[in-house]
Amino acid sequence: MKSTSGTRRVLRALPLAAALTAAVLPAATASAAAGPKVQVRVEDLSSTLASPFVSAAQPLQTIALGTADDAPVAVPGDVDCTQRGLAYGYAPANSAAAALEQADPDWDVSYYTWPATLTFDGVTHDVRTTDSTNSVAWQLWFDHTAVSDGTTILSAGLLCQPLADGATLTLQAATLYSETNSYPFNLTAPLVALQNVPTTVAPATPFTVKAVGYAFAGGTQQPGDGYVVTPDVGAPVTADASGNATLSFSTGGWHAIRAHAPADPESNQPRALPQRVCVYAGAAGSPCPATLSAPPVGLGTQARETIGAPGAVVVTPAQGTATITSAKLVGPDADDFLVSSDGCTGTKVDSGTGATTPSCTVRVRFAPSVAGPRSATLRIASDAANATLDVPLTGTGGTSPAGTPGPAGDKGDTGDAGAPGATGATGATGATGPQGVAGPQGAAGPQGAQGKAGKNGRDAVCTVKKAKGAPKVTCKLVSSTTKTTKATLTRLGKVYAKGTVAGLRATRKVPAGAYTLRYRSHGKAVAVRVRIG
Repeated sequence: MKSTSGTRRVLRALPLAAALTAAVLPAATASAAAGPKVQVRVEDLSSTLASPFVSAAQPLQTIALGTADDAPVAVPGDVDCTQRGLAYGYAPANSAAAALEQADPDWDVSYYTWPATLTFDGVTHDVRTTDSTNSVAWQLWFDHTAVSDGTTILSAGLLCQPLADGATLTLQAATLYSETNSYPFNLTAPLVALQNVPTTVAPATPFTVKAVGYAFAGGTQQPGDGYVVTPDVGAPVTADASGNATLSFSTGGWHAIRAHAPADPESNQPRALPQRVCVYAGAAGSPCPATLSAPPVGLGTQARETIGAPGAVVVTPAQGTATITSAKLVGPDADDFLVSSDGCTGTKVDSGTGATTPSCTVRVRFAPSVAGPRSATLRIASDAANATLDVPLTGTGGTSPAGTPGPAGDKGDTGDAGAPGATGATGATGATGPQGVAGPQGAAGPQGAQGKAGKNGRDAVCTVKKAKGAPKVTCKLVSSTTKTTKATLTRLGKVYAKGTVAGLRATRKVPAGAYTLRYRSHGKAVAVRVRIG
């Protein structure tokens, strides 16, 4: 039943029903994003800073797992999770085996051979060793608590155990020693870690790191009394009773630091995952990751719904270089601020002597939507030692100023005449006076001579009334002219209405004003001045 990567590939290629021989897989009901996020830490005997699991930016690899309700994950065929109702070669989506599968899809185990081995990150060590030869075996740790002594990683189903959110899974390679051919191997050495390692130091400046060990049972942290701390340049230093060791480097650039527990001929010599520190010598182009800083920016008082003058956010590096990847506004009032120019994103700033970009500037403006104090944060992301720099922005929204009066508008056209008002109520009839005595009729006098023709009097009064179609013009004549006499209403040579004296129909719009009513009376042409409106 030896398992190989090829065997696993065959299992993954088979239909699900054929691959499972002893269990039914539960249906997936949740996405992997809903499961725990854990870290995988690998410490081989030859672990170096070049390992994909060890870097200054991310010393541990973060893995996002599925949930217990997700479909099981295909893993090496010798992984035995049958006690959880699964077939060989399958593990729960939130288990340790699922985390190792994501960290290294080519990992493998061979449990039913002698010695049993586990291969991870291209390195193979024992997982079950009871023979008399000295060897190297994997120890398995969950959150600094040992769950395997290097002999039973698989048989106890440890790789099938679910991991909690934020858990750390550690595979540590340990050198095993046997006192006699019959002495059973029993690993009791602690997991070693280095603490208080600075990111950047100055040349020839002493700094202190701390070595600690986690007890094999229970995961209790203990000072690394007598642990050996080894820099990549210089002599090893033995830690004091508190686990502290003081180091210094004279040359610039990256330096590695390692630590291990004192050798135990009956057990092993566990090591800490290598750490590194950058020595900043002050010259431009240093590989050391800078620490970025920028002072808060106050943008004063600005009338609401107006945009203020730009304020400068100046980002400065210290002790190294950093490339800025983004600058964005966040916070409850972020919409009241805006980035007017970004001179930082994509820029590499350098604090070294003679650097061409010792700083960069982002300009921001304040545009309050309401009155009162407002605040936001300009968030600068980079590969600096402080990967996120938050710069506070503040301002106060004021009242809106009164606008200047606009120019006077053009005079509008004269509106149409309004509709006639309602007829007033009839007044009360006065009392009838006494009738006088009729006088005698006088004799008719002789007919007098005909006098000169007098000036035309006001012979007509015209009004305009709305009607269906064209408005109706009605003129009332004082003379005895017949109502059916033809007439026209003119003005400045234009005819505005035609018809009879009793009723004319407008031929165009009849504005208020003076007009001439033309008709014939007793065979003579008569022109009467009338006013409408």
